[in-house]
Amino acid sequence: MEAWNYNLSIQLNNEPRFHRCEPGWQWSPPPLPDYDLWWVLEGRGQITLDGQRIEIKPGRCFILRPGTEIRATQDLAYRLLVFAVHFEPQDPANLASFPFEGQFVQDREFLEIMARHCENFFQRGDTAARMQSAALVQQILLKLWDELQHPQLSAADRSIGQLMQTIRLEPGQPWKVAEMARQAGLSRSQFTRRFQRVAGMPPNAFVIQARLDRSKQLLLETDMSLANIAEALGYQDIFFFSRQFKALTGFPPSHLRNSARPNLTNLS
Repeated sequence: MEAWNYNLSIQLNNEPRFHRCEPGWQWSPPPLPDYDLWWVLEGRGQITLDGQRIEIKPGRCFILRPGTEIRATQDLAYRLLVFAVHFEPQDPANLASFPFEGQFVQDREFLEIMARHCENFFQRGDTAARMQSAALVQQILLKLWDELQHPQLSAADRSIGQLMQTIRLEPGQPWKVAEMARQAGLSRSQFTRRFQRVAGMPPNAFVIQARLDRSKQLLLETDMSLANIAEALGYQDIFFFSRQFKALTGFPPSHLRNSARPNLTNLS
């Protein structure tokens, strides 16, 4: 898929709104004069775009292009709840990557939060609020594009991703591969292979890197001694910490602290 131009700028052409479609609702507007972000939160139905019939289901999001001829109906037993806004992008080429038939949103909760704020800001009416509303539509478009680039992970890979976040938050814990595999619900060999694919490095190397990254921050931004930093990050031996730090960075931890904070040279 083509790269996205992150300098995307848009102009809102109407008020972003949530709509609960009425029982007799049928959508048959004139050919669109601009772009229409049309996201289905609830309900079912059928939509025809330039003669192509597509099923409407919860989570499906369309970026409808100018000139599109639209016909849509809903299942009366499952009425539609839709978020919609018309807009004009500065560079329409950025929207060419979105599938004509729409895409299913992965992170619906996050997108709904942005859409609710988008609607509320626009209704407030002042200049800053209208700018934030437009920025949120832009963020929604970026989120949709990001989901196209990164398909939803499997349950096991999501579990590994959550574990990676926990390791970054608590790098000083006694992380063991066998226990991490158990938490992910995988055998040790399966876990190691999946972790390598998701993180780009083996689990033990990831733990060491997380400890190294945190130690750099503590060395530069706190008055903690090297011994206290080593202990906080799970090292029982300050000398092993120093050797591992130097092996990975090319210089000892004291060098980093002394070069950035010379007044703390006595903290060891």
